[in-house]
Amino acid sequence: MFLCRQYSVLVLNKPESNSQPWAESLVSPSHRIFRELGISDQINNLEKDCCIPSIGIKSYWGNETPAYSDAFRNPDGEGWTINKPVFIRRLQQITRTFPMRFQEGTLITVKNESSQWKIGFSDQYGNEERVTAKFIIDASGRANILRKKLHLHRIRKDELICISASVERFKEQCLSTIISDENGWWYSCPLPGKKNAMLISYYTDADLVDKKAIQDPVFIKQLLLSKKAIQNKLEIKEFNEYQYLGIRAANTSKLNNIGERNWIAIGDAAMSFDPLSSQGIYKAMVTAAQASKLIIAADFINIPDIERTNTFYDAFYKSAHNIWQRYREHHYHFYYMEQRWKGSAFWDRR
Repeated sequence: MFLCRQYSVLVLNKPESNSQPWAESLVSPSHRIFRELGISDQINNLEKDCCIPSIGIKSYWGNETPAYSDAFRNPDGEGWTINKPVFIRRLQQITRTFPMRFQEGTLITVKNESSQWKIGFSDQYGNEERVTAKFIIDASGRANILRKKLHLHRIRKDELICISASVERFKEQCLSTIISDENGWWYSCPLPGKKNAMLISYYTDADLVDKKAIQDPVFIKQLLLSKKAIQNKLEIKEFNEYQYLGIRAANTSKLNNIGERNWIAIGDAAMSFDPLSSQGIYKAMVTAAQASKLIIAADFINIPDIERTNTFYDAFYKSAHNIWQRYREHHYHFYYMEQRWKGSAFWDRR
């Protein structure tokens, strides 16, 4: 959105195949970026099926006494719990009001020739189209569509996965909850877009659970029934309206090369964070905003010049390095706070 003020922009968007409700946190500093883009009013007026205010978090981490945090003392105000598929669709609708071309389609080929990209894609009707571009930004998330095209490698720091289900919640408003256990941790929150529903997710390493067992739709239910103390902390009285939501990758990972020769990767395409950080969507927006401002400042796209190009990439690499280093420090700090499970493979790895 920042770039369309100065450049001709094509957004190639692959339609989301999974439309199941899925809750994620959108932290309060996101307000700043929405204000910069001039879309705060549209975001604040989104329906409750898309996002609801996050009133706070209760965590059982490091001991059995819960710790609480809320938005009252946060200068940025409250964050949101979003229904991610719906939120992304709404954000795309807002994007279409900006002066850029928004195209539904799937990338087929990408090749760099004479300092220009030759890009081939198929649209939503299966028709193939070819375009040229001076610069590519990969914002495709963990799918990382440029990785195979450019023969890049993704470095995974762990094998964290997320197994999720939704159940009926018995409170009109409820806190999000985080609970550690011997082989991972639990997370629950209200699920926008599903009346009186709550998302329950269990995070663990892929090799610590039976691969066949986690495919069973009743896995989360059976696991909680065997862990009554956790079930009580999550305030689940009964498993009414139970729905299995599947398994997702949640590992910490990064691309071995986040940009060169007229392309960059941002957001999860460049580096993916542990969901414990609650930084996934916010980090994607921050890296997009920072990269856009650096591109505009250097203006090496309109004025091809090696010095301008180097200025951009030096600043871009430094910014990405700082984000990664801060995340790794915080990741170590928060996992180190939990010392009750010494000898557990999950905690020893962290």
